[in-house]
Amino acid sequence: MIKQIKYDKLEDCPILEWQTFCGELEKLWNTTKSAIPELDVEKDEQKNVAAEIFQQLIYDYALYRNHPDRLKVLNFQLAEA
Repeated sequence: MIKQIKYDKLEDCPILEWQTFCGELEKLWNTTKSAIPELDVEKDEQKNVAAEIFQQLIYDYALYRNHPDRLKVLNFQLAEA
């Protein structure tokens, strides 16, 4: 079970940005493909899958950004450019 870290301020949350996100997903896919075959994503599809997941995270971030309990529902801040 993954323990969720709670932060006092949104500014203290880790930053979610595209390159780091893709790197983490690639690491996940490479380390789990033999144990969890359902997570094995073809190399040419990885960017598309990453983009879909990232888009959903952006949506969740936008939805909860002004939520009164945002520190309970968000454990990242989006790297806004």
